[in-house]
Amino acid sequence: MTTVTEWFDKLVVSSEDAPHRAALATGLESLKSNPNDADALKTCLVALINLERYETAADWVKNKFPGAVRSDNYHTLTERAYIYYKTEDKESLIRARHEADGREPLLHVLAQHFYRIGNYEEALAIYRDLIKEKSNLLDSCVNERAVIAESGSGIAPTALEATDSYDLAFNEASIAISRSRFEKAAGLLALAKSKCETAMEGADPQEAFNELAPILIQQAYVAQREGKFEEANEILAGLDVGRLGDEGLKLIVINNKLSIKGYTNALEGVNPNLLYRQLGFPNSISNASQKLTLAQKAALQRNELVIGSHAGKSTSSKPHTKSYPSSASPASLEAVAKAGVVLGITEPHTAAKVLYKQSLSSIGETPLVLAAVQANVSVENFDNAATILEKAVESDISVLLKPYIALPLLAVYDTLKRLVSKRALLQKIYDQLEMTEIVDDEDAKYIRHIAFSLISVDEEKSKHLFRKLDSHGKDALVSAVLGNGEPSDLIELDELTEGVDVEDLVKNGILPLISNKRTASAIITSKPHSKRHRKNPKHPAKIEGAKGPDPERWLPVKDRSYYKSKKGKKNARDTQGGAADNTTEESVGASSIPAAAPAKTASAAKTKKKKVKGRR
Repeated sequence: MTTVTEWFDKLVVSSEDAPHRAALATGLESLKSNPNDADALKTCLVALINLERYETAADWVKNKFPGAVRSDNYHTLTERAYIYYKTEDKESLIRARHEADGREPLLHVLAQHFYRIGNYEEALAIYRDLIKEKSNLLDSCVNERAVIAESGSGIAPTALEATDSYDLAFNEASIAISRSRFEKAAGLLALAKSKCETAMEGADPQEAFNELAPILIQQAYVAQREGKFEEANEILAGLDVGRLGDEGLKLIVINNKLSIKGYTNALEGVNPNLLYRQLGFPNSISNASQKLTLAQKAALQRNELVIGSHAGKSTSSKPHTKSYPSSASPASLEAVAKAGVVLGITEPHTAAKVLYKQSLSSIGETPLVLAAVQANVSVENFDNAATILEKAVESDISVLLKPYIALPLLAVYDTLKRLVSKRALLQKIYDQLEMTEIVDDEDAKYIRHIAFSLISVDEEKSKHLFRKLDSHGKDALVSAVLGNGEPSDLIELDELTEGVDVEDLVKNGILPLISNKRTASAIITSKPHSKRHRKNPKHPAKIEGAKGPDPERWLPVKDRSYYKSKKGKKNARDTQGGAADNTTEESVGASSIPAAAPAKTASAAKTKKKKVKGRR
């Protein structure tokens, strides 16, 4: 992506420090004699920017020489916007936007700001306006593709072809990567590498290396995603990390090298503290933050928390959660550590049981809930995972406003084939989202997912969500669903099916891709109990006095010679006269004297002559 720094370089003549220091001294002398001199302030701001003294420049604008700003507000607008951008002063930068009046350099600064904070819709709108005006068309098209790649949207780029420059080819490859089309990405990166090498012929070796390095790193990443670990490792091994001037690229190379070793099991037994030091955590991320995209920074911070958890570091998830409110995974890792579960050491089924119990007792703690769900899903205890998520929804229905509870529960229902539960959940989610405003791109992605899921459940409600999305920002697929889009905005079918082996699908079908395996969820009791262990009986080697088989075993029991009827005992127990009075027994001492056996007499029912049926 063409950086704002490159844009600002067009405003200066030399990059040497000495001329900038001299210009700063001259401008400062003028400001001392006339604090409202806008020309002198502009000279000083340009010098301070080239010397990378952004905090000093911000202080001069706001506190030291505000009169010079007010005397000619537009004269220093571009410089001030760049200073606000570098010092991350969002409020001042937004105010400067209203003063922009179509100034091209300032629009680039604003677009870069929106790109960095993840407001891709605003950034894309600015670049498309610049493309329409054909103002510096190549740079605008390069940056437009960078925004599309980072946002992961299905929007098609406008104007120019990837073959026009290696920057365009590189960013086209980034778009393909975001859509998991790695074969296409590999071809575009090969094109970008070839064009870059041609363009850099005769250039300074270090400059050529700086231009080529990002392409090589991206090629290694694509090879890794395709499972070509040896090829990826070979590319990264050929890069001299010491020559990389970009701290962000240095960190990515080290991280990806270790990642390849992790995939090939080369990190087994390696001390996690060593990995933590190799990556330079925690300072390396903050040092390179200006050079990293949001997705890169988020991935590195997650790695820091995972490795820190293995290494026993008391890392906090608060910085990550503050920067990325929609990402709950770091806080979940922190919750796992607090629960006494050590990643990679605690047995998975044990970890799942521990986290299941703790999450049910603390159902309002979303990070712990998500950690418990992940642990149970990893051991295929899907019923337990569903129970945890359902309890979380019952506890607070507003959790359905965000994707981190709703989407896992929908996925678990799909796995368990609980279609009725899934439909009911989609209705609940719709009720929550219906009146909710779309704040950012994360909200839009979530609502888009639910809208498509609702098509087969309630088409009218699905269209309502699509209309809400359409009013928030244009999306080619959403417009197509609503019937007001242009066919040319949609991605070509050949591109969508790229990498899909149709013959293989016809031959094998989809059944091998679907696992019907389900294990019973563990039933976790609240009280510990010891198991009964039954000993196997010990049989003697030789049974003495063993009898042969009963010779009368073929006869009915009553016909055998040793059969004794129990009828008499029953009659003795159930006498005709009924139960004796207790007081009478006590009076004759029945309790101390054995009673004589009663005489065997036939009952009245049996001695009475049976009446012949039909006679009178």
